[in-house]
Amino acid sequence: MILFSTFAQGQNVYKCTDKRGNAIYSDKPCKGVKGVEEELSVKAPALSGTQIADGEKVDALRAKWNRDKLTSGIRQAERDIVKYQRAMSKKLARLEEEQKYATNNLAGAHYHSGLSTKMQAVTQKYNTLIESKRELIKRNQAKLDKLEEDKE
Repeated sequence: MILFSTFAQGQNVYKCTDKRGNAIYSDKPCKGVKGVEEELSVKAPALSGTQIADGEKVDALRAKWNRDKLTSGIRQAERDIVKYQRAMSKKLARLEEEQKYATNNLAGAHYHSGLSTKMQAVTQKYNTLIESKRELIKRNQAKLDKLEEDKE
């Protein structure tokens, strides 16, 4: 398609042959190439039914690519959610383990309070990350649904 649209009005193409006999095509006259320079005029052929069908194939492939991209984004977000949940569980388990060793005195109470604050921060951080991935899944699913509606 790009080739046809580029040469739709008819455009000059320059064919140069380098000293090794390799053909070089360009839209500009050849510079620095020793050998033969030939000017070709290229015009786009009239569109036929086959090319229109090819355009439909391109559109179908583009739609499939968009669906695959959205589906892949959804799967990746789901994997990220599982990864975040595991990381949150590990960090909370580590902090809970530290809480067991907080002694029953004033210093231990402050330490215990600090660990509780850290646990809340960890939970909030990962819940925010998880929620952002869930929103991404919703958006991608809505786009996917719209593509399916347009397809029908």
